[in-house]
Amino acid sequence: MRASTTTFQTSLPATPVVPPRSARRGALALAAAVALLTGCAAQPGAPVEGATQADAVEVARGWIRATDGGMTGAFAELTADADARLVGASSTAASRAELHDTVDGGMTPVDAIDLPAAEPVELAPGGLHIMLLELRSTMEPGDEVAIELAFADGSTESVDFVVREAAAGDEDYAPSGDPSDHGSDEEHAGSDH
Repeated sequence: MRASTTTFQTSLPATPVVPPRSARRGALALAAAVALLTGCAAQPGAPVEGATQADAVEVARGWIRATDGGMTGAFAELTADADARLVGASSTAASRAELHDTVDGGMTPVDAIDLPAAEPVELAPGGLHIMLLELRSTMEPGDEVAIELAFADGSTESVDFVVREAAAGDEDYAPSGDPSDHGSDEEHAGSDH
């Protein structure tokens, strides 16, 4: 017996086939939907999957007021790509650091500083700032001091702040009798924060 074979011959057109316009529109709409669903067109303020709050925050113009010791303030502009919350700070240059606000000329510790997406938050003399307390050495102009910023999601970011000369802001450092107070009047004499 003889096996039979059948041969099929196919031919491709010499010119490429272009889908109709409606099919191209559908493909573009599908590509746009996929991009939107995968985050390629993420809205400002929307967290990026896997990113931390520390990843989302940019720190600009960080500086510390020069001082002979005791305590001082640290200032910067913080801008977050997505909503974030600064909940603390620390530095090897100080025994402790606190987040503060200046209200009616007096300093008040705060638990956190909210950083809304795409809205710069200024840490400045006479307003929100980081207090470095019980300094371990003097802060000389030109020195760089690392401050570790802590965020609500547990992430941290170490940022170098530059020490510079600056006049004190409109703040009152008199003890209030509150346990969160900075200390005695003697500690605050000539204070530079």
